[in-house]
Amino acid sequence: MELRVSQENLRALAARLLVVREEERTHLAREIHDVLAQDLTRLKIDLVWLQHRVTKLGKGSARGRLAARVAEMNQMAARVLHCVQRIATGLRPVVLDSLGLCAAVEWQARDFQDHSGVQCHASVPADELTVGHDAATAVFRILQECLTNVQRHAHATNVEVSLRQEAGQLLLRVEDNGRGIRVKQLRDPRSIGLVGMRERALLLGGKLEIRSHPGAGTVIEMRVPVEGRSGGAKGRRR
Repeated sequence: MELRVSQENLRALAARLLVVREEERTHLAREIHDVLAQDLTRLKIDLVWLQHRVTKLGKGSARGRLAARVAEMNQMAARVLHCVQRIATGLRPVVLDSLGLCAAVEWQARDFQDHSGVQCHASVPADELTVGHDAATAVFRILQECLTNVQRHAHATNVEVSLRQEAGQLLLRVEDNGRGIRVKQLRDPRSIGLVGMRERALLLGGKLEIRSHPGAGTVIEMRVPVEGRSGGAKGRRR
């Protein structure tokens, strides 16, 4: 009895820590986007203006050096701005809060493909799902962890992601054609990523299953109870 109570208390603490972490990520992302990114954008605009002004000056070596230096500053500002935007998006993607889970899943699949070179196809409902904030966050974070594992360990060339709602449950399925996961790794409590995905599902009253064989790819399925109805599925490949 005491062991069960202790486990329940630990799960409650873990749930609270996840909420706090997401709140901190959201706050940081907004600060970075609303303050730092905007200031960098204004700086880049000023540098573009300065570059145009320099090009109108008379000919000479000094003018050429100045123009080259301003061009370098402009390129650096652009790189820093892009980096800041990616950091803010990594902390808390705006698309998840503004457009919903389905759009966020499609965006994550495209972003993963663009940066990893691995083909990634996402199939999601045509109409946005009625999903609570916690469930949407859990599904999105699990998808991120799955794709991170694929990029780091799977050596896959193709990933299929599907999100749908059926029989009162939300189902996320991620399948890759990589080298698979050994049974020892699946059962290893030190595999923090896998443990974290399972805990996220359990905290929502759901479950996460991993099916894999060496050389035969991996399938990860998350099911969590949810209310609401959805439309037909759609998919897009890039």
